Amino acid sequence: MFYTFSGIEEYLVIKLNQGEKVNTETLSAKIVGLAGNTVHWEGQLAADEASANTYIVKLIIPSDMGTEGFRIMLEGKIVDGTLFQRMSSNYFVPTGSCLRLGEVTNYYALFPNKKTFIDVEISNNNEVEEVYSVICSNSKNYGISVGGPTIATVGVRKKKNASSNPVLLQPQQKALYRVVVQAPKKLSRGKTVTVTCRVTTSTDELLDIIRLTEMEERFN
Repeated sequence: MFYTFSGIEEYLVIKLNQGEKVNTETLSAKIVGLAGNTVHWEGQLAADEASANTYIVKLIIPSDMGTEGFRIMLEGKIVDGTLFQRMSSNYFVPTGSCLRLGEVTNYYALFPNKKTFIDVEISNNNEVEEVYSVICSNSKNYGISVGGPTIATVGVRKKKNASSNPVLLQPQQKALYRVVVQAPKKLSRGKTVTVTCRVTTSTDELLDIIRLTEMEERFN
């Protein structure tokens, strides 16, 4: 998720069951508010070359939407020119913050007596400053720690190191954390370890989960 002056960008992947029957040049997605079915944004879809009948749309969630829930509408024409519309069964609620678990070392695996690193990014998309607290845990109670964040500001090249948790973020700032999971000497090959990171603010609680696989030895 990325902050822009017009709103928050988020990429959505849409899979069509019968894509060959659709005129793909007419496909568009809309953000439709739950209150009054107001269309807040509309954009075109781009085909995903790596997967058949799969399309990617870069949603821009308007910054002035507030906290109104919304659904995604897919609209276009089939090959005979007939218009069709499909509405997502789930609805979404925008928040003023974004939590994303990024790069994971060791191929999402845990090796005996080794560390696996997980990058965590928090974005403040509010119009006011906010305090963020980050806590990470795992299902096996292995050693885990959250390093002090690096603060990045939109339009500023130089990043700033911070040693506090909680951390204060100004509007449009991001905090980049490095989470370390320390595996014990003995592991069970193929077992799954769930890592959960939770972020709390004065108004939101964000949660993200990844799964690591235990290995008995390192890859060759």
